[in-house]
Amino acid sequence: MNDAMEQGVLLEFQIGHIGFHFDSEDQACREAGYLSQLFGLPLIPGKPSLFVGDLFECVKPPCPGRKGHVAIRTNDIESAVAYLEGKGVEFLDSSRQYNDDGGLRTIYLKEEIEGFAIHLLQK
Repeated sequence: MNDAMEQGVLLEFQIGHIGFHFDSEDQACREAGYLSQLFGLPLIPGKPSLFVGDLFECVKPPCPGRKGHVAIRTNDIESAVAYLEGKGVEFLDSSRQYNDDGGLRTIYLKEEIEGFAIHLLQK
C-alpha cells in the first residue's frame, strides 16, 4: 500500500449522509416526511435543514451544491483537510462550521462533481 492510500485508510473516510437541496422549506419538509415514512427513519430537525435518520439531509438552499451534497465522515477532519490540500484540493473557507469546543466540524470542498458538493464531517 502506498503512503497516500495508507493516509486515506487512517482517516477512515466513509459516506456520512446524502443531502437533497430543495427550492423551498415546504418542499424540503414534504420530501423529508416521505423519506422518513419510506425507510422508517426519524425526522430530526436541524437549523437549516431536516435530517432523516443519519442517512439523508433535506436542505433549503442557499448552500453549496446545485443538486445536493455528499457528506464524507472522517475521524480527523483537520488532518483530512491537510491531506486533501496536499493533493491540490481547495476548500470553501466560508463553509467552515465549528463545534461548541472550537474544533472544526464541517467544511465544503470548492469543486462540485456533477452538481453535487462534497463536505467533510468530523465523526
